[in-house]
Amino acid sequence: MSYLNSYSGKTLYISSEDNLAGWEIQRNMNGIAQRIQGACPENTNCTEDWPTKDCSNNFIIIKKANESKIYQNQSCVFIEGKEENLTQVTDEF
Repeated sequence: MSYLNSYSGKTLYISSEDNLAGWEIQRNMNGIAQRIQGACPENTNCTEDWPTKDCSNNFIIIKKANESKIYQNQSCVFIEGKEENLTQVTDEF
C-alpha cells in the first residue's frame, strides 16, 4: 500500500458505495490530503455530478463485496468488504 505521505498536499478522490465508509476515509485523511473530493470511476454509470477519474489520480474506491480485501493498482486503492464490515475494513487501510 502507499504510504500516507503520497497523499500529503494532494487532492484525494473518493468513490464509495457505502456512505459511512466514505465518511470514515474523509475523517481519517482530513489534514493529510490537501483536498478530498467525490469522483466517479472511469467507465462506470455514475449518478453523481462528480468528475470522472482513473488510476492516474489519487483515488480510493470503496465497494461492497462478499470478501474483505484492500489492494492497489497504480494510484488507486480499492477497499472491498461486506456492507456490515465495510467501515472496519476502511479503518484497516
